[in-house]
Amino acid sequence: MVVALSVMPVSAATNKKKKHKSKAMTADEIRHYNQRRFDIHNIYVWGGAGYSGLVNKGTSWTDGINYTGDASSKFVGGGGGLLGVGYEYNYKRFILSVGPEFKVFSSMDRLDWSDPYQYTTGNAYDQIKFYDLQDVRETQVIGQITLPILLGMQLDKWYWKAGAKIGYSAFCWYGQKGTIQNTLRDPLAYEDWTQDIPHYNVGPVSLKQTGANPFGLDVALSAEIGVRLDKLLSDGWQQQNEDRDRPMRMRLAVFADYGVPDLSVEQKGTPFAQLDANAMQTSSWQGSEWGSSKLNSLLVGVKFTWMLQMNKVKDEKKQNGCMVLYAFDTKSQRAIPSVAMQIKNMATGRTYKKVTGSRGMLVKREPAGDFQISATKEGYLSVENRPFHHSEVNDTLSLGMRPIPVFRYVVTDAKTNQPLAATVTFLDAATGEVVLTAQSGTNGNQTTAMLPVDGNYNVRVEASDYYAFTDAVADIDGEMTYRLEPIVKKRAIVLRNLFFATNETTILPESEQSLQDLYELLSENPEIRIRITGHTDDVGSDRDNQILSEGRANSVRQAMIDRGIDASRIEAEGKGESEPVATNETEEGRQQNRRVEFMVL
Repeated sequence: MVVALSVMPVSAATNKKKKHKSKAMTADEIRHYNQRRFDIHNIYVWGGAGYSGLVNKGTSWTDGINYTGDASSKFVGGGGGLLGVGYEYNYKRFILSVGPEFKVFSSMDRLDWSDPYQYTTGNAYDQIKFYDLQDVRETQVIGQITLPILLGMQLDKWYWKAGAKIGYSAFCWYGQKGTIQNTLRDPLAYEDWTQDIPHYNVGPVSLKQTGANPFGLDVALSAEIGVRLDKLLSDGWQQQNEDRDRPMRMRLAVFADYGVPDLSVEQKGTPFAQLDANAMQTSSWQGSEWGSSKLNSLLVGVKFTWMLQMNKVKDEKKQNGCMVLYAFDTKSQRAIPSVAMQIKNMATGRTYKKVTGSRGMLVKREPAGDFQISATKEGYLSVENRPFHHSEVNDTLSLGMRPIPVFRYVVTDAKTNQPLAATVTFLDAATGEVVLTAQSGTNGNQTTAMLPVDGNYNVRVEASDYYAFTDAVADIDGEMTYRLEPIVKKRAIVLRNLFFATNETTILPESEQSLQDLYELLSENPEIRIRITGHTDDVGSDRDNQILSEGRANSVRQAMIDRGIDASRIEAEGKGESEPVATNETEEGRQQNRRVEFMVL
């Protein structure tokens, strides 16, 4: 049999997990984010200096056709610099820069030549002539006009760029300086074929010459990483700078260029050294077929950049400021990505849809005016037609989106704590109309109910052979455990949510649901009889309290008779203040003592 009334609801709110720490962006963070959204066009000038060279790998060469010889070089390097002016475009954190650059760098190599020899035939004997290089150095000076094309990112105080430089070598001068040591040796003397004659030190010959090497294209990889110097200055200076129509910015970076110059093309038929009986002639090592085949250009150093913004900030803001729509979860305070935004321009009627990014933001440059914003996301309540006035500057509309509320509950036996299969009905608190009916499970898992957001609700829980329970739903996004009391004869059950006027027997209208529950108990179980008992606190005389308790019990009995219940099935009595269930020393205790109970006989 199905009966109605009294259970004790147990809130599960204390078992909820702790909320996540707020991840929503502050107003100041959003403002700084807005400032980075402008398309910024800059003219910038840069200069740098550092270590440079035409890097070879210690090439050696041996030719034994007409003579034998080993030639080699050792890379030393030099110094270089660059100077340029160009254009840089900034969008969000993205950087694109391009512009002509003039680059000059030098390189030095130490050259060695050992044991070349040549036979010279005389009338009666042969001579061997030796040539040795001593402390010979070759210096290259290269001038290039390049076009850097660099992409990068700016990260608050830091930035980086990388790309390629296509250069044309306008000139490449070289100079050699050192000594050629000549030595002559006669292995056999004319007078005595068996006796060697000591060799003759003919003496050193000074080597000093200059010339030009071929020039052409140089394709180089380039990278730089550095700090934004203006970000390191005082807040006052930064504020004053950003308030200017055309702010300026400064950077300091380390950079590296590594390329493959046209000089690396092998110069066929151009040896480093040529010998004859009287002298040794040298050419440029870097321009010879021996030294040019393994050549790379290198320049690493420090670079300073000064930039001036070309587009006026005020004009840009006035023309089209950035509208920033920011969506966040009202419960966790976290940003919500992938929110579908619908933006309607109220002046033109134009409507379009966009989606927020990973930080919960959608940025759109729009002219000033009035807009309506709607936002939808699965699992969240939609935001409909939120008005937004977009001014001439960057501004932000923060849209708090509430997760769709889900009411979770479990129904258990109040004695055994075992889950019950029960019917749970949600009623509109104002009209009493049924909003939703669901069944609780017996596996102990929570049952969920999704209730409309705009409304107040009561819940009625019913199970066979248990007293039903009706109570208000305090939070449609909350959790509750409902413990139903099994029907037991001779046991007093308190009529909850039963209200009387102060010191009167008149039942107040808000008690309707409680009376209805008792009526359904009696009408659905015609075989049972009940006794209704009234109780009071100890305020007032014993006689007055006795009369009041009897009157209230009879009022409930009469309400049941008026609804059609046979009067013979209902007894009524009053106990006054004689059976308190709590202390009468506190208001809370006295409220518990003022009660009406019923008992199945």
